[in-house]
Amino acid sequence: MKTTQNVLRTHTRTMESLTLFYVLLALAGVVFVIVRRAADVYDILIVRMTRVWYAVVVADLAPGSRVLDVGVGTAGALVANKAALVDKDLTFVGVDYDAGYIRKGVRVVERAGLAARVALRCASIYDYRAPHKFDHAYFSGSLMIMPDAAAALRSVAAMLAPGGKIYITQTIQQRHTPFLATLKPLLKYLTTIDFGQLTYEKDLAALLDRVGFAVLRNEKIAGSVDTPFQAARLVVLQPDGAAAGKAQ
Repeated sequence: MKTTQNVLRTHTRTMESLTLFYVLLALAGVVFVIVRRAADVYDILIVRMTRVWYAVVVADLAPGSRVLDVGVGTAGALVANKAALVDKDLTFVGVDYDAGYIRKGVRVVERAGLAARVALRCASIYDYRAPHKFDHAYFSGSLMIMPDAAAALRSVAAMLAPGGKIYITQTIQQRHTPFLATLKPLLKYLTTIDFGQLTYEKDLAALLDRVGFAVLRNEKIAGSVDTPFQAARLVVLQPDGAAAGKAQ
């Protein structure tokens, strides 16, 4: 009797071990696929939202502007606004530290026939040195995940022509949500995308105070995220501008 029970227990443990092994193997497979297809995951999760943000910024740019796009990703959201880029004769240099994003971005830009208007560079904005001055710069959801956002703004400001503006689009948290505060940093390990920490209105205000640039606009983005918990905002700064009074 004891022998039979021992055999059953051994068999059960073996099956449990095999089940755990196959579960871990399946998870490893999922992670492998996500990592290999990180640029595609980025497009699925990010581009649908940010294409609206790009549309708002592009609409505000003067015809013929040269723009530095910081954290361009795969350039999908930029390319989604192709008609406006061509109509306004805009040119962009997109910088991103993720080589996989840039590789895919080059293909996306070439397929869209925008290679003459959009150049992509794999670099950190802290190290990037532009061959010319830009009319404007743009951070599409990328500023607040940077290790030193103030330094990033100052680095970009040094590459602007006189009167140049810095555009920032960012989802801003309006109410504290402990669950999301815990979950958001962990999403990097599931999706390979660094969503950073939750950014609250006070965090953005403190950053703007620290850099001291003139705030020309600070407003919600129509047609984008707007809930009691968070809202997408457009902020426009002018590094060499005079004090602009209270932001709208």
